[in-house]
Amino acid sequence: MKRVFNSCFLVLVIVIFASTSFAAEWGEQKVATPVLITSVGQSPDALMVKVLLKRLKLDFTYDNMAKADVVGQFKSIIMVVGFSGKGLGAAQISKKDEIERAERLLDEAKAKNVTVVMAHIGGKARLGAGSNHLVDMVASKSDYLVYVSDAEVEPVFRKMIDKYNLPAKSAPKISSTASVFKELYQ
Repeated sequence: MKRVFNSCFLVLVIVIFASTSFAAEWGEQKVATPVLITSVGQSPDALMVKVLLKRLKLDFTYDNMAKADVVGQFKSIIMVVGFSGKGLGAAQISKKDEIERAERLLDEAKAKNVTVVMAHIGGKARLGAGSNHLVDMVASKSDYLVYVSDAEVEPVFRKMIDKYNLPAKSAPKISSTASVFKELYQ
């Protein structure tokens, strides 16, 4: 019994230490506004981020089909990643065209020195064959990551955070990401 307790205690200490050092990566620097919010994969998740930022009274523009030529008008862009076949159909865009649009946005953001925040708030439903390429592509060129975490998605994002040395914060549910965005922007 004592051995089990010691093992659990050690795991708890490691988790606390990892969380503390992880939080330190975020830093005190705030991301500038105005913000462009766009969807990558055309899930409705970007609309939810729009609602959260509206409550925070941040200066933003929402455009689920934003083109690269508008990126220079903003100080940061929140790319909300999540594949939706229905969303692509409604937007009348193919997955290939959506990937190309996202690549152009990322390239233009880099060229114009615009901060890229990747948001993934759809949980397990927005991971898998349709989304994984989009998630990895955007993460590789992002400056920050905000995501909703649970036991199933945490390992996926942990790997990305380590792979790309990506400052990140998670929240247990979508509404809780409001405090993460507030910390990042205000």
